[in-house]
Amino acid sequence: SGRADAVPEPTCTAQGSGLQRAEAGSEARFEVTKADGRGTPKPISAAALSVRLSAAAAPHGAAPPPPRQPEVRVTPLRPGTLAVAFVATTAGEHALHVAVRGRPVQGSPFLLRVRPGPAAAAHSIAQGSGLSRAEPRHESTFVIIASDAHANRCARGGDIFAAALLPAGGGAPIVECEVVDCEDGTYLCLYTPPPDA
Repeated sequence: SGRADAVPEPTCTAQGSGLQRAEAGSEARFEVTKADGRGTPKPISAAALSVRLSAAAAPHGAAPPPPRQPEVRVTPLRPGTLAVAFVATTAGEHALHVAVRGRPVQGSPFLLRVRPGPAAAAHSIAQGSGLSRAEPRHESTFVIIASDAHANRCARGGDIFAAALLPAGGGAPIVECEVVDCEDGTYLCLYTPPPDA
């Protein structure tokens, strides 16, 4: 009869939006809880928790290269519960592995979608003929391809870019470029040099 009254082995579960989605460079959060079969919290050590990313299984073709490992911060929240905050920097779909003393928590690995962060000028590029040649009174164009601070290609619009044609020796702009948001992470830049440019 002692076996019938035995409490099942404590289990570890995880919950929170950070198990499914994150933004590159920004903190994502979730909680890990350890409890017995009756729901009674059990001690859980922050040092026993591990969090890592791996490439998600590709439905077809070769899997993408493995993502960079996140920075992870684990703090006790209440008895039997840990708060986990992590910063992922590789955009895309990844497998998020959460384990306590090497044993996966229920549901691990989780499918984590990391979207690119805001565009960063230092990691964005421009390309097109309008960068190297232009004729007075004729419209020239080039394209800005936006990436975030972690070199992830941005796939949505909404960022603010500005461009201008300047004299070779510096000084006031000759003409400001019109920047058209293509809403896919690219920005079309158009300008027409004046007759005396």
